[in-house]
Amino acid sequence: VRYLNGNWIASGQNGTLLTSSDGITWARQNTGTTKWLHDIAWIDGTLFAVGKSGTVLTSSNWVTWTDRGTITAKSLYACATDGRQLVCVGLEGTILRSPAVPDLTPVDILAFSRVTSTNSDFVQNLYLIGGHPDQRFILESSPGLQGNQWIPGPELELYDSSGTLLFLQSFQETNRSPAGFYRTTLIP
Repeated sequence: VRYLNGNWIASGQNGTLLTSSDGITWARQNTGTTKWLHDIAWIDGTLFAVGKSGTVLTSSNWVTWTDRGTITAKSLYACATDGRQLVCVGLEGTILRSPAVPDLTPVDILAFSRVTSTNSDFVQNLYLIGGHPDQRFILESSPGLQGNQWIPGPELELYDSSGTLLFLQSFQETNRSPAGFYRTTLIP
């Protein structure tokens, strides 16, 4: 049983979820699953219920539940949040972490260098990118400022706790633009 956002919610076997505003009168919710539900967390207007065989359900209204599929076959027994990310633990030491609320702090290109080898047909761009861990973004390029034409590049993510990423990008000499501009665009 959890008290979340001013309401009580209880989870249990056969997909049971009961909700109450006063702790006395309870309403059964249809979750659409028969799997045992072990825990519930509330993040930024969304309820997350986790359970047997990696079951993950979400709801924004406490009544309608959506099955989010499974990313593990291991049962999930508990979940917690810091208000931004969901952390779930389960069978055999399973620990899952997911940013549930996107971090919209800009990702910056802190340093850039281009290396052209005289003995090779390749050019390499080296980027030092900074932001917050778990931010996903696209590295985009533009040959010039006329027309505001940005070409999507690779999708990247800041994984480690330093919040930095060193990224090396190689091009064939014939495919490289003589000058260019680069930016990052967040993926929420």
